[in-house]
Amino acid sequence: MSITDPQFEDIDIPQGSFIGWNELGQTVTGKVVSYSNDGATDFNDQPCPQLVIELTEQAVTFKDKGSVKETIDAGEFATITAGQANLKKALQAAVLAVGDIVRIRYESNYKTGKGEGKAFKVQVARGAGVAAKPAPAAAEPGDLF
Repeated sequence: MSITDPQFEDIDIPQGSFIGWNELGQTVTGKVVSYSNDGATDFNDQPCPQLVIELTEQAVTFKDKGSVKETIDAGEFATITAGQANLKKALQAAVLAVGDIVRIRYESNYKTGKGEGKAFKVQVARGAGVAAKPAPAAAEPGDLF
């Protein structure tokens, strides 16, 4: 049995977009690609959740402090940094896993001690984004396991 050189393939790394929330009713839906409870930092430089999804529906984001609205197509990647207290709590409570489909909707605003906060609704379809795995091929006589 000889060992051959491994055959490497190039991997395209999707750039994606960050989601900026600036419009009531704004909704972002997609398949969870990665999630970390402390992968980003909030407005006070404290750890907060970061979620990367592959959009299953077209979405919008707002850039430059909400002044520029941009459309992101389904199939693109989007990163959500949960710096808002309400979104942070919701994502932590959701206990997201790779392959879940998540929908996040900017629902309303509320008063805080430092001004105004944003309230979000988070829904999860557990495992809905995981493709069915093909059944393993039947073993042939002489196959090694």
